[in-house]
Amino acid sequence: MIDDVVTVLLNRLEYPEETIREVTMQITGKEGNMLFDGFVEAVKEERRIQREEGREEGRAETLNEVLELLKQGYRAEELEAKLSAKVELRGIKPDAQMN
Repeated sequence: MIDDVVTVLLNRLEYPEETIREVTMQITGKEGNMLFDGFVEAVKEERRIQREEGREEGRAETLNEVLELLKQGYRAEELEAKLSAKVELRGIKPDAQMN
């Protein structure tokens, strides 16, 4: 069981798989299959996908907001001011939004 705990810890610290195997072999004294080999990578990939989906949703919301403000007659300067204020309230630097 201790080898599983060490494996998870080293995976979270993003050590190379080969290093993790070597450490696990030293702990157990044998070659063994590691319970969580693919689990940590799968979790990391799922989190990456969820972050990207969140970014896409945020972009869509911003686009919808801009379109609605344009329909209401806002000019470019007013849009910029309104959106900059919104970004600042979220604690995000405006330049980071341009990516």
